[in-house]
Amino acid sequence: MENATGQPSPPEARKRPRYFYGWNIVGTSFLTSLSNAEQNSSILGLFFRPLNAEFGWSRTSIAGVQSFTRILEGLIATIIGPILDRHGPRRLMFIVSLQALPLLV
Repeated sequence: MENATGQPSPPEARKRPRYFYGWNIVGTSFLTSLSNAEQNSSILGLFFRPLNAEFGWSRTSIAGVQSFTRILEGLIATIIGPILDRHGPRRLMFIVSLQALPLLV
């Protein structure tokens, strides 16, 4: 590009579309959730035979518990989400930490 004097304009003077960095957060959150869900689902398959041999549980009951857990997580998220929005994550983490403290003793 040239300016009014006919000289090429410096690169910093050119307009470039602004990049919205919030998409980095969205992408990172998506990949984190995807990897977490994949770990939990694929690793469970390694424990089918040992759980069946030790406790006599069927593959259906083991997979059913995993499915029930995912559904319960989704339902609880609809309750916890508005609480996080209203009170902030610090207060909720403090309360949950106090509740989990006896488990460490």
